[in-house]
Amino acid sequence: PNSFAEDVNLGRGDVILEVNKQPVNSEEDFARIESSMKSGQDVVFLVRSRGSSRQDGTIFLAGTLP
Repeated sequence: PNSFAEDVNLGRGDVILEVNKQPVNSEEDFARIESSMKSGQDVVFLVRSRGSSRQDGTIFLAGTLP
């Protein structure tokens, strides 16, 4: 609650496929991308929503880091 993830509607179980057009294939990929981000930066996530299959498609979620 009251987090950046909540602000952009990212939920538990959602699968992050890309961050700012950079592929995320592991926790290490995410950590590497996250470590390069700065406060005030715009961020776009490509996400497969929880419970969605590959055929259901993906969505974009975006926000500005606090």
